[in-house]
Amino acid sequence: MVKSMTAYAEKTVEHDGLSASVEIRTYNSRFLDLVLRLPANCRQFEAAIKQWITESIDRGRVECALTVKESRGEAVPRFTVDTARAAGYHAALVSLQEALGIPGPVPLEMVARFEGVITPTEPDRPCETELAVIQEAVLSALADINVMREKEGAFLEADLTQRVGAIETAVGTVEKASDGLVDACARQLEERMASLLNGTVEIDESRILQEAALHADRCDISEEIVRIKSHIAQFRAAMADGESCGRKLNFLLQEFNREVNTMGAKTVNSGVSATVVAMKTELEKLREQVQNVA
Repeated sequence: MVKSMTAYAEKTVEHDGLSASVEIRTYNSRFLDLVLRLPANCRQFEAAIKQWITESIDRGRVECALTVKESRGEAVPRFTVDTARAAGYHAALVSLQEALGIPGPVPLEMVARFEGVITPTEPDRPCETELAVIQEAVLSALADINVMREKEGAFLEADLTQRVGAIETAVGTVEKASDGLVDACARQLEERMASLLNGTVEIDESRILQEAALHADRCDISEEIVRIKSHIAQFRAAMADGESCGRKLNFLLQEFNREVNTMGAKTVNSGVSATVVAMKTELEKLREQVQNVA
């Protein structure tokens, strides 16, 4: 099945006084690249969220932003104040003031800025209620992401199928044009020899055929045609498969290019050369589209 790597979804779930909002964006990437943006008080859920994403998406860049609030709209307060540490910092600052002869009180915001005075609270074990709300939001958003990826993938598959069909037609044209290659080479060689010798020397027909056969063998593209037909069949099978097919399609396109380039280098038929150029154009369009296939 062809799936696009580009999609967007957002979901908000409210339960037991908590509201979890998830926004997920997916983009093109050769591998699975996760970027999570979580509130400080939800960092303990990072491993679980990554697992849910990797179980649903196996390729592409995934950006997931999570916000957890109380249902009435205020952020969930989870901070701890270390009063003893704050008193120690304050006493040190007062002592420094006296030593330097600086008048005035020590500002509260100065004490609060010191490390460890105010810290986010991370519970020893995840809050089951909070985790359940986050899981429901993330999984719902991932389900929407996959629906969108499949819809986009259907359009991609239609375009890829049409372009592969055009290449298959072109291969058939090349195959027909390549029939009788030995006879064509023999005629060309005989005409050139006759033009150069201008009837002064008798032309050995058997020698002409032998040279033509050698030349035709060097220009033979039947093996390339067979391999391209095989690649076309594999390309279609990969798109029909239920698994992620982006990497396989990309590999097959590399093989397509190799065979088509060899055909272009070998052929002596101007009509075949023009068809090969058209095939290269279709292959480039295929390559651009496959970059977005998951």
